[in-house]
Amino acid sequence: MSMKSHALASALLTASLLSGCGGGGDTTPPADTDVATAKAFFSNLRSNAYALSAQDPLNTGIVDGVKAFGDSLNTEAASLTLNTAQVVQLGDVAQSLWRNYTTGQTTDPFSPGISGFPGGCAVFQGTFPTLIGGTGGANGAPYSGTAVTATSTTNASWVGCSVNSGPLPTDGTSRYRQTIVFNMSADPSLAAVPYVAITRAQYIDAGVTYHRNLTPTLVGTAGFTLANGDLMGFSFAGDLPPPAMTGDVLLAARYAVDIDGLVTQLPSGAFQASFSSGKLGVVAVGATEVGLSIDFSPEGASVVVIPENLGDAAQVAEAKLNIEASISDAKGRLAGTLLIDQLSVDTSGRLVPGHAKFTGEIGAAPVVNGTPGSVVTFLSGSLEATLGSTPVVSFNGSMALPNRPVASLTVTVTETSVTDGTLSLQGSYTQAGVTVTMTGTKSSTDSSVTFADSTGVSTTVTSHSATANVTVSGRQTAVIDKANNRIDYKDGTFESVF
Repeated sequence: MSMKSHALASALLTASLLSGCGGGGDTTPPADTDVATAKAFFSNLRSNAYALSAQDPLNTGIVDGVKAFGDSLNTEAASLTLNTAQVVQLGDVAQSLWRNYTTGQTTDPFSPGISGFPGGCAVFQGTFPTLIGGTGGANGAPYSGTAVTATSTTNASWVGCSVNSGPLPTDGTSRYRQTIVFNMSADPSLAAVPYVAITRAQYIDAGVTYHRNLTPTLVGTAGFTLANGDLMGFSFAGDLPPPAMTGDVLLAARYAVDIDGLVTQLPSGAFQASFSSGKLGVVAVGATEVGLSIDFSPEGASVVVIPENLGDAAQVAEAKLNIEASISDAKGRLAGTLLIDQLSVDTSGRLVPGHAKFTGEIGAAPVVNGTPGSVVTFLSGSLEATLGSTPVVSFNGSMALPNRPVASLTVTVTETSVTDGTLSLQGSYTQAGVTVTMTGTKSSTDSSVTFADSTGVSTTVTSHSATANVTVSGRQTAVIDKANNRIDYKDGTFESVF
């Protein structure tokens, strides 16, 4: 699990724990009765947990649900949007090369090298390919390229482009290419250009360069709106190829897109893609339908800035992802504005976020016995994450559970050890006039959380202890027996935890 998804999921996890383990409710417990005060505490604990459709108020299911959705956002949403913007940039290179070559402005069938940009395009002659690869475009079988570059404006037919994961190694290991081939000659206006696309591995064996397909050949239609030779608008409808990682690991099976927008170049040289409308979708490996989807708000509110030159510090500093949209899958829903910036370039040439801020509504599906339930929108406000060696996430907003009083909520989560995922948690919320504070730590092997509310109730729950004491204003009042699902009160009464 990456730092970003871990920090994001952890912040939401903290908020959900607060919602389940707080005091407060519709009545104020009698000040002179410790047992009644403690029972009210657990009654409201259960009410909040049941509002999340959970059977166990100490394990609402929202924990696993939020973690799963956090993983989706990190591994799918950011990757989907950034890669789509890079393919849009590649489309701009393709149409510019085609126009310059076919009008005689250049005799070089290859696009000029763009410093730091891991890819480019070339003009080819011959019949436009309907499949990419060996026999039938089959996956896994190695093949050598047979396409022939154009030699004149009269035999120019189509443009092939690739975004590469890095330079081609000479030791036989693979680099990965997201390839898209545009049938430019099919529409002289370039308003509706058919394309085919694929993700493939490229490697050298005994001095010969081979490709190996990782996805089937994907298809779609691209459109380019030009004014005085400049690209003013773009559209993509169909499937785009996903990126791949070492070991032929695909981040998705395909990206389903139906988008349009505008591409501009900033003074620094970075490209800005403004999405005016449309949808992006992730079809996971092994799936056939879209799982996570991004539905863009209209009017160009969603903007992605991609460096043309990844080695240019000024361009990298401008790189950002600012989406006004709804992002959803079976695990959760996020609706509002998502900003990802302070990006850097890792050793493989990928942009890595350093800061993220979301403002809007967050929902997650409680996971019970491994099965996601209905999505519950339980947070609205601002969630901000500063990543790095010690990621810090903070949330400030409100929490609303079905049939429960609205709570104001402040949470700060610090990932004190990225290596083993150790977290320190601090937070507070106010619900129905009662304020609850929480402090604790959580790791992959242990957790300890102390809750204290303004009625005087306090308890510390640890993962390594079968019991937990409950006090009211410092007076021993009850003991939680986790093994027997029971709370034993000092007056001899008892009740189930859930």
